[in-house]
Amino acid sequence: MCRLGREYALAGKRELFNRLEPLVLTEGSWESYHTLAEALRMSDGAVKAAIHRLRRRFRDAVRAEVAQTVAGPD
Repeated sequence: MCRLGREYALAGKRELFNRLEPLVLTEGSWESYHTLAEALRMSDGAVKAAIHRLRRRFRDAVRAEVAQTVAGPD
């Protein structure tokens, strides 16, 4: 998660990361997405897409970390 935070910070999206991070491992309601969208001045759909992208990046980062601890894909 720290690596993703740094990536978002380098891209100038630290606030977005800070707001979305709590939703990476949990499901939010549409109401919470709407509230978040208003706070970030984004549409509900844009927030949902941003959460989806962050979850995908998190999944990829976890897989990369695990891959470094094993000898091969099997």
